[in-house]
Amino acid sequence: MVYETYRLFILENTPRMLTQLDRDKDSPTYGSFDRDFWHYKIRDFSSIVLQQGCLSLARLYSNNFEGNIYFKNEKICNWAAGAVDFWQRVQLSDGSFNEYYPFEHGYPPTVFSLYSVSETCRLLNIVNPDVTEAILRSCKFISKLRSHGALNQDIAAIAAMYSAYLLTREKWILNQLNENIRNIFSLQTGDGYFPEYGGADIGYLSVSLACLAEYYTLSGNENVTRPLEKILDFIQYFVHPDGSIGGEYGSRNTEYFMPAGLEILATRIPLAGVIADKIFKNPPIFHHSIDDRYLNHFILPSYINALIFYKKRNNNNIALPYESKFHKYFKNADLFINSSEKYYSILSTSKGGLLKIFKKDEKDKELACDCGYRIKDDDNIYVTNWIDSSQAVNVEDNRIKINGHFHQARFLEPTPLKHIGLRIASFSMGHRLIPMLKDQLIKGNKKTDILFNREVIFKDDSIEINDSIDSQKKIKELSFADRYSLRYVPSSKFFNQNELKPHLSKTFKNFNEIEINKIIDLNTENVCFSFKIKNNPK
Repeated sequence: MVYETYRLFILENTPRMLTQLDRDKDSPTYGSFDRDFWHYKIRDFSSIVLQQGCLSLARLYSNNFEGNIYFKNEKICNWAAGAVDFWQRVQLSDGSFNEYYPFEHGYPPTVFSLYSVSETCRLLNIVNPDVTEAILRSCKFISKLRSHGALNQDIAAIAAMYSAYLLTREKWILNQLNENIRNIFSLQTGDGYFPEYGGADIGYLSVSLACLAEYYTLSGNENVTRPLEKILDFIQYFVHPDGSIGGEYGSRNTEYFMPAGLEILATRIPLAGVIADKIFKNPPIFHHSIDDRYLNHFILPSYINALIFYKKRNNNNIALPYESKFHKYFKNADLFINSSEKYYSILSTSKGGLLKIFKKDEKDKELACDCGYRIKDDDNIYVTNWIDSSQAVNVEDNRIKINGHFHQARFLEPTPLKHIGLRIASFSMGHRLIPMLKDQLIKGNKKTDILFNREVIFKDDSIEINDSIDSQKKIKELSFADRYSLRYVPSSKFFNQNELKPHLSKTFKNFNEIEINKIIDLNTENVCFSFKIKNNPK
């Protein structure tokens, strides 16, 4: 039962969250949720995005349910208030906060922590002039900025600023918020998603859904209902037969999902309840692989809110897309879906034809994940699965053709010298440094002259993949890519048990051209491949 999935996850993981909190009222860092800072002393600042734990405590204190030993416990109330006080004490002079490094003046930690602190004050009736002034400073900071490619942060700012308005009743906040809402809603694509660094990402879209739904709950603004419906209409296509959702085909590779938005909307939009029932009927794959940072940051607060809003429902007459036969191309999102009687497949045309396939049977399991290719050349790595919407794509019913280029990607290894340089740069540049870092960490890549062509043919009982790779310069080593993306995304690379499945491990060396044919047989569950190598004359 979905309710039990939420309840048990909350009871199992609240102690983990409380371990992250400095609970000693005599400690100078009392209220910090960053254990690396206050306990291990391996960081000289507290990552404020983690202060979202204060709202989890406030909601646990205020809402009773079976097994909730934290309900009306005065220590929980005091710890939440201590976390709020710590938040305002470490605020930077412009109203912003740090997340990854000192002097960061980060937009995300300010936005997400502002909502949690403001709602905690409202729930627990905390009246503190210093906190109120800090809330207003944060509102002024975020009202002047936008995210650099991650719209979930801008949507979170809507909920944060409205909560702050409810607490302070400052009219300028509401005026600024209404302008922000108009600007952000204009960016919702025709497919229904809000973009995340050049594409659709289901995990981060669940954050947008939750924040927008929470704003709707607080404000009652009916203008929000259509954007919410469009998000749900889009999301339903990426619920897999096995109950998982999202993954490598998304722009940010996330495989988690925030349940709060679904439960807030379930009584008004039945599709939301159907999606929740499929994903959370049993504990999702990501339940036990989320790290402590995102437990505090995203996951646990959303589960608590989902439990609070949960209502029993009966939506047996609503089917999710994977239960039907169809094929559909989301052109804005560069995602093609083919659903047959035997399998459900999702292909990203902007990531070189990256393909996930799920078998429809009594087990409903992931059958294969084809992430394209990697080339290693000395210290360089080139990949086909880097997001690039400029690739030539031809979609004809059950046949997809993609022509594109390998992209040079890289691993960025931290060193003491790099961290020293980062601190000097952040001290002198503040939040102006962030777009440069994102260009390096998230967007940084280089299109190469190495060409690839991919043709994918979807049949009733099999999927055929025909690839060709062509390089003027001899390719030293090419291999089938595993699931790991080289695009930097903080809330990705959580362990997934499907990683344990074997993947094609053949390596091809010293060639200029190669043709590779793969056939994925849905009956035998085998993946067979053949290849033909060509070499340019010297």
